[in-house]
Amino acid sequence: MTCSYISIADCEICSALDEVETSFSKYGWDDRDRPLPPAAARLEFFAALDAYDAERHHLKRCPVCGIFYAYRLTCDYYVNGSEDEEELTRLTPAQARHLMDETTYEALMQQARAGLTDAQPLTRRYAARCLVAHHLERQEMPLVGEVLAHPDPEVVKAALFFLRKLANDGDRLPEIAAIKATVEALTQHADPDISGGAQSVLRCISIFVSRLSR
Repeated sequence: MTCSYISIADCEICSALDEVETSFSKYGWDDRDRPLPPAAARLEFFAALDAYDAERHHLKRCPVCGIFYAYRLTCDYYVNGSEDEEELTRLTPAQARHLMDETTYEALMQQARAGLTDAQPLTRRYAARCLVAHHLERQEMPLVGEVLAHPDPEVVKAALFFLRKLANDGDRLPEIAAIKATVEALTQHADPDISGGAQSVLRCISIFVSRLSR
């Protein structure tokens, strides 16, 4: 599939989707149904993530800009009716690195670097997540710190919240702990979302370090 290298804010599909979208439906309880946004239906199946149940766990890709998404469907069966939940998570190029060649990947990273100064906040936020994921994979933690120290609060929030999700899931804690000083500085940020996010990451670092010392 050929996709143009356009910014996420200019993509008619991805600009209509949040980083994580969820749905819920319960058999016989239609008034409680909460479907995925209509734009999600335009994403295309790309590859199975579960060889035994590709329908419920697979990768999707945007046919317009090429961004990848992880899709998961969970079905629970109860006496009073089954419950289905979907989760659609937008991936960074680094998280989908194994699906593309070096030329494609580098083009996307160049786009991410340029995206940090884009006029659209959505593009700046996604660019920040892309760069943090890229530098994490390469263990280039000083460069992650540079993104966290960016003057644009939108960039800082996106980078910090990406790290917070990883830290809360117990992922990449050795690398995140290496930039503890940078995260500590953010606890004094004027934006309460940034200061609160930094405190959350620091708590995860503290737990990680205390476990190492046992």
